[in-house]
Parts: sequence; structure tokens; C-alpha cells
Amino acid sequence: MNEHEKRKFPQQIMRGGNLLKLSNSFSYTLNWAALAPAANPTNLKFIVQNDSDFMWIGTSYAIDVAGAQPTLNTMDLPLVACTFLLVSEPFMDSEAPLTGLAGSMAREPLALPVPFWIPGGASFTVQAHNYSAATTYDLWLTFHGLKYKKSEG
Repeated sequence: MNEHEKRKFPQQIMRGGNLLKLSNSFSYTLNWAALAPAANPTNLKFIVQNDSDFMWIGTSYAIDVAGAQPTLNTMDLPLVACTFLLVSEPFMDSEAPLTGLAGSMAREPLALPVPFWIPGGASFTVQAHNYSAATTYDLWLTFHGLKYKKSEG
């Protein structure tokens, strides 16, 4: 049983005067194709769908170097740091290594200690910074969570 299966999530939540019902699991994925070495940080963002709120429960990543699929023996520990920003409020005080935010690529997603609620329509920005001197990475960062829709009726 993995970390997410051990956790119980409410089937419905009252938020802002609205009854929200658990719809399904959902994920948002950001992809930096060819994240250049020693370059300025690059921002990507996702916008939570308007029809539902998103309860973010974990994060994972995948990475390759020059299009080569990593194996457990060749897996690179990326020299990439990220900063998360929700709408205009920083989510963290400084950059953090990718492995500290999303665990290990060879394992299950890193579970947040406490789920984080992101309202429908909100913008979530991630800034990635490649600190490698010579390696270009293709990076996928996935935010795993649950979709809660407004109750009909």
C-alpha cells in the first residue's frame, strides 16, 4: 500500500458556501523541453479548470537527457531547482532541489504532508532553474491530486 492509499480524503467539502463533491483523481503536468544549462530560470504555469477545485496531494517528475530514456542504472539526479507560486503569492521562501519537492523518479510521487487546496481558475506557476554547467534536461513535473466539483442542486 503506497502513501496515497493510506490517506483518506473526504467525499465532499463545504468551501466558500459551496458544497464540493469529489469527482475523480486528476493531475496537471508541466513540461520543460530542453531546459538549458546555466540559463536564467524558466516559468511555466497551469490554470486549474474553472469547473472544479483541485486538492494537490503529491508531486512527481520525470527527466531525460538528450532524449535518452533513463534506466535505474543511468538515472540522473538533476541539478534543477524549482520555486512554486500560486496566483501572486509565493508558496515557498526560496528555490528547492527538484528531488526535495518531488521525491525520486524511481519511486512513487512525494506526498505533501498536508493536502494543498487550489481553487478553480487559479494560476499556479513553477519556475525551473537548471544549475548544471553542461547538461540540457527535458523535465516533466506532475502535480497529483483530486478534483472537487460544485454540487448540482
